[in-house]
Amino acid sequence: MNILVTGSDGFIGKNLVEALKRVRENGDPTRPNLKIDEIFEYDRKNEIGDLNNYCADADFVFNLVGNNRPVSTEEYMIDNYGFSRTLLLMLENYHNECPVMLASSYYAIQAGIYADNTYGKAKRAAESLYFGTARKRGTKALVYRFPEVFGRGSRPNGASSVATFCFNYANGLPAQTGVPQKKLDLVYIDDLIEELLGALVGEEHYCRFIRCELEPNKKGRYCYVPTEYQTTLGEVVEILSEFLKYEGTPKLKQMLEDPFMNKLYATYQSYLPKER
Repeated sequence: MNILVTGSDGFIGKNLVEALKRVRENGDPTRPNLKIDEIFEYDRKNEIGDLNNYCADADFVFNLVGNNRPVSTEEYMIDNYGFSRTLLLMLENYHNECPVMLASSYYAIQAGIYADNTYGKAKRAAESLYFGTARKRGTKALVYRFPEVFGRGSRPNGASSVATFCFNYANGLPAQTGVPQKKLDLVYIDDLIEELLGALVGEEHYCRFIRCELEPNKKGRYCYVPTEYQTTLGEVVEILSEFLKYEGTPKLKQMLEDPFMNKLYATYQSYLPKER
């Protein structure tokens, strides 16, 4: 199987490529039939001709390209919708009917706390393009609406507020909570990658959205990562302060028995200065 990963130099892309390379070299005991040959990595450093060549030979495409902090409003559509259109046209030109995964966002819900967001509108337009192309060509589109993704290597002061707080606490910087009661929907990077590997062998999870609520549903049109966490900014900051308070004590060990706290602690530790 040849796999194309667009946006391969981003946070999710880097982690996915690393996981794919591990599977290629060592196999996957939980998915013995998953065999990986070529891994095509495409990002901003590549020429558009590279993408064209990769589309000819890909057996599965992970489209992770996205821009949620463009210089101008127009770039939202260019990067989040325009690239998807180019990718799908290239696949169609080669009569390539491989499955294509789209990394969309909760902001595409366009309701509740995710309402009236330009980035979300661009992602929603891309979703419609994928579903429409799949209907027209009889192909498989796996559209994932990701919430905030956190984990080791996530960039602070970027798309992840959790990464920013973990970085600040690890480096003794002020942590501005803004609105402590702000709700956060979170997915840990390792759980996300595990879901994407499963998608390669038809083990993706499906859902539907009822306004802002995700509902697991095998007949749903969207895909999702089944391990998700709901919390608030204030709760995240409180947990991080307790990591500092109980460092080196049995209390910390007890806290880390909780899966979410364990993952948050791993993220926090990844930002600690080397001298610590």
